[in-house]
Amino acid sequence: MMDEIRGCRQDLGDDILYLKDVLQDPNTDLETKVQAAGILWDLSEQAKAALEPFKTQLRDLAREAGSKPGEPYRAQSADGKVTASVTVPGKKMSLRKGFSGGTALNRAHFCEMVDTVTTYKVRAGAAEVFEQIKDEDEAAFWLDTLLIEDQTPRVNFTRKKEV
Repeated sequence: MMDEIRGCRQDLGDDILYLKDVLQDPNTDLETKVQAAGILWDLSEQAKAALEPFKTQLRDLAREAGSKPGEPYRAQSADGKVTASVTVPGKKMSLRKGFSGGTALNRAHFCEMVDTVTTYKVRAGAAEVFEQIKDEDEAAFWLDTLLIEDQTPRVNFTRKKEV
């Protein structure tokens, strides 16, 4: 079985390398590149889906072994080149929706249990507002205050539904 697994790795590696070369070839037309990219995308989704049941199995094994937070459960491949580890998280606490700081503020352990956080974020549409600022001092203030970055365009692939 190990020979078959090694063969799969080599075959997949060769196929991925070929598709990568197609994507990087300046002489390949865009339609062909999109088709190659779709195949790579599909392979990555299939690989993720194939791993999920095994990840569930590893989590179950970690629980059965009594793994505790800070003590990862580990399993190794037959050749010792790959280690799968399960990190068991500790308990997570969060405030329930509708929490009122006013009622909790005077409780004995409030300061030890709750952080008071004030956050600020730039509102949607702020770029348009900034573009309309006429006052130079106001514009200079916001230029010094805001970090303005060009965003990387997103790339998405979609599949046509087969009829």
